[in-house]
Amino acid sequence: YSVVLFDEIEKAHPDVFNVLLQVLDEGRLTDNKGRTVDFKNTIIIMTSNLGIKAEVLSREEEDINISRALRTTFKPEFLNRVEEIVHFRRLSREECSLIVVKFLSKLQKNLAKKGIDAIFDKSCVIEVLNMGYSEEYGARPLKKVIDKEIVNMLADRLLNGDIKYGDKICLFASFGQIDFSIL
Repeated sequence: YSVVLFDEIEKAHPDVFNVLLQVLDEGRLTDNKGRTVDFKNTIIIMTSNLGIKAEVLSREEEDINISRALRTTFKPEFLNRVEEIVHFRRLSREECSLIVVKFLSKLQKNLAKKGIDAIFDKSCVIEVLNMGYSEEYGARPLKKVIDKEIVNMLADRLLNGDIKYGDKICLFASFGQIDFSIL
């Protein structure tokens, strides 16, 4: 059993769709040397941003835009072989807050492995959201903010000796910036 992911399938070369037609239709792929790969126990996932607009639309309007964009971009014989199309809704600010907490928990565990006990104040979570929340782009900007504003800052402070093995630190936000104090 396996999973194959085609991220942003709409950007693929047209020849990829011809190959996928064979895979989706016959459950196998034969190359130009006669070698065959079995796809019968394979889940194929294709992602796309087709039909998604920057402005926030109702669910029904987005569904219409997506359907129209799919029909415009892909041939009917390709779409007919796709078993299911799932439309994911945009992440809310509250959901992104939970994602920030998850990212920070992972960072907290990584710091603990290096002998540093880190606590993230609620203001830190709010500031990451303020800096990186984007209804259009989802969770990716949040991770970038954490890397740029927290991980890089902590790495610099570790390198110059402001934070040492065994320290307990609290990260917080103040005046639009993330900082820390040693407890």
